This record gives sequence, structure tokens and C-alpha cells, in this order.
Amino acid sequence: MFSLRTGWIFLAALVLAMPASWSQTTLASDEPIKFFHSLYVDGVVTQLTGVSSMQQYTFGARKGAYGVYGQIQNAWSDTHGSDALYQYSARGLTISAGLRYWLPGEAWYGFAQVGHVLTGNSKGTDEERLGLAGFNEWDFGKKKDKVLDFYGDLTWVNNPDTADTYLTMRVRDGKVLHQEGNSRLWAYGVGQLNGSASGSNGINNRIEAGVGLGYRTYQAPFGMNASFELREGYSFQGVIAHKTYFNPTFIISGGF
Repeated sequence: MFSLRTGWIFLAALVLAMPASWSQTTLASDEPIKFFHSLYVDGVVTQLTGVSSMQQYTFGARKGAYGVYGQIQNAWSDTHGSDALYQYSARGLTISAGLRYWLPGEAWYGFAQVGHVLTGNSKGTDEERLGLAGFNEWDFGKKKDKVLDFYGDLTWVNNPDTADTYLTMRVRDGKVLHQEGNSRLWAYGVGQLNGSASGSNGINNRIEAGVGLGYRTYQAPFGMNASFELREGYSFQGVIAHKTYFNPTFIISGGF
């Protein structure tokens, strides 16, 4: 298995390998140190995996594109009554610390993180994460009423339960039905790919496509999203209850 030291070395090598022009602008001597914080909360209900929720608060400091941060995360999930092969419930509170590097445009960032579980099913265990994550959104059309967005993450996770690399990619393409200030209602098509290096769990190795209806509002400093999607899915690798499945999905999330 990898060690945390390996993660730090990998991130340092990644930073050092960046083009010199990036380093010169992000580590300039007159670049001020800035403090940042963010909150993310969600509730998710799906036919495939059941009910889950997460509350995550991140705080840190950055100089240019380089940052250090701490994180507090509470998460729980319950698969009882869903189509998941294994019926269980899990919860836990985790504290973490890490390094982050924002890529140009700041929509994507690389990170290396170590955490310790304080409560729940995995109480007393440690976890390491190393990865890349980001989100892009584009408005286009004559009336700016067409929306395309993309979310992705690639994360290596090492804890007592698993040592695996996970990939998530989701794209949504749709049309705004109603816009009022910073609030909008839109209809869209959605496609999502989940993959894992081990390929053992069918839930982590699947592709889904469907249609959705979403509502988003933003009133500084807080934003909220709600969406309902009808998805058809196919598990291309690993153990799962049904290779092909119907997966209605409801998500509500918010944060700053």
C-alpha cells in the first residue's frame, strides 16, 4: 500500500513539474496570504444506493495557487430498502488536513489529504486521499438560456477498508425554463460514469444516462441546488444486484 509520505512526495513532484510561468505568478514574493473557508451540505436519495448525507466544512490559507487546509466532515448512509446488494447503515465524523494546488482558472485543483475518524463505524482509523477534482459551467445561446456543466474527480483512497482509485465524471446539458435574478429552473439530459481501479464493486463501475429537472438559487453568500433525475444504468464490471437498472435520483445540496 501507499503511505502518506508517498502522497506528499507525489504532490510536491506535481507542483515542481508545473511550468515555470505558473510558479512565478503563484509564488511571487508580493503575493498576499489569503484565508478561505467553505461549507457543503447535501442529502441524496437513489434507488440504487439508498439514502445518504454529508456536511463538510473546510478552512485554510493560500498563497497564490498553493494552499493548506483543515476539514471537518460528517457523513452517513443507509442502503436498507434500496437495490444495493448489501444492506447496511454507516456514519462517521472525520477530521482531516491537507495540501491543495489550484490549476489556472481555479475550477480544478489537486490535493493530498490525511484524516482521522472520530466517531461511527470506523472510529479510530486513519485515511489518506490523493487526487484531482473540479467543476466547469458554461452558459450559451442567444439568450444565455442553454447550460452545459461538467464535474469530475479522480481520487486514490487508502483506509483499513479499501485501497483503491475512484473516478467520477458527470455531464449535464440543458435549457433554462425560467430565470429570475440568481435563481433558475432548468431541464437537462445527464450522463455519469463511475469507475474504480479494482473493479470489484459494481456500484463503483457503472454508467448512467437520463433526464432531469433542477432548481438553483444563489443569494450571497449561500447557494442551493435541488434536482430530480430519472436515470437508466448499466454496471460494466464488478459485483452488483442487477447489471442493468432504473435509478431515480433526488439530490438537494447547498453551501458557500
